[in-house]
Amino acid sequence: MGTRGLLGFIIRGQRHAAYNHFDSYPSGLGRDIVEFILGLSPEEYDTMARLVNEIIWFDSESTPSPELQDRYQKAGFTNLRVGMQRPSDWYCLLHKTQGAAALPAIKSGELQHMPESIDFLKDSLFCEWAYFIDFENKNLETWRAGKTVEITFEKLVEVGKVYMENLEDSM
Repeated sequence: MGTRGLLGFIIRGQRHAAYNHFDSYPSGLGRDIVEFILGLSPEEYDTMARLVNEIIWFDSESTPSPELQDRYQKAGFTNLRVGMQRPSDWYCLLHKTQGAAALPAIKSGELQHMPESIDFLKDSLFCEWAYFIDFENKNLETWRAGKTVEITFEKLVEVGKVYMENLEDSM
C-alpha cells in the first residue's frame, strides 16, 4: 500500500490540495517539493503564485470535457492503466501529474486543472502527510497527524535538500 498524502497550495489564504497515492513521506514527495522550490529563482516564486492562482479545482467525480481530454492526453498526463481506464475519468486523465510531477506541469502552463481533495486532510488515519506551498508568502508547511511545521523559502534555501530528511526524523 502507498503512503498517501496531499500536495497542496495556499492561495490567497485558502487551502487547496490534490491527492497523492504513493511515497508521500518527506523523503519522497517532501524531498521532490523541496527540490522544485530550490530550483526556482525568487522571480519564479511570483510566476508560480500567479499560475497556482489560475488553477481550476474540480470535483473528481465530474467529467472532463472532450477538449480537456484531448489537451491533457496530448500533454502526456494520461495513464489508461489506472482507475476507470478511460480519459473521461479525471484520475486517469491527470494521473501522471500526481504529486510533485504537478509542479513543473504547472510552471510550464500545461496543467491548469487539479482535483480538489482538501477533505482528505481530515482523514488522519489515511492522510499520512500533507504539504502546502504558499508561493505568495514564500512558505512551505508540512502536516502529519495534526502537527504542522512551517519553513520560509529563504530558510529552506539556507538549509537545503536535507531539510526533509531532518523533518521526517523529528515528526
